[in-house]
Parts: sequence; structure tokens; C-alpha cells
Amino acid sequence: MIRLAELSDIEVDGIDLRDYPDLVDAFIVSAVWKATGIDLTDDELENIDPDDAYQLIAERAMGA
Repeated sequence: MIRLAELSDIEVDGIDLRDYPDLVDAFIVSAVWKATGIDLTDDELENIDPDDAYQLIAERAMGA
């Protein structure tokens, strides 16, 4: 699992507040490795820790 602490420039898409608190359509669309500045691949994006991803998405939804 990839932890969000390893990433920067995380972009989220699909936030729909009508679906709160589930936010099932929201997802991380892109991110960058902090250590190298290289964009994550699609496969790497799929391996982001789901609990971390949900926490970030929920935070962004409340700030939206």
C-alpha cells in the first residue's frame, strides 16, 4: 500500500456532496512522489491506501 505521506500534489476529482458521507464517486486522479517528483502511474494510484484516500477525500469534501 502506498501512504499519502509519501506523496505530494494530490489531485482529487468526483466529489459530490449529495453523496456525503460515502463519496463513492470521488477518487485521486493524480499525485507525485515526494522523494523524486515523478508522477504516479495508474497502477500506483490504484495502490494508494484506501483509508488514507478516503480521509483525504472527506477532508477535501468538507473544504469544498
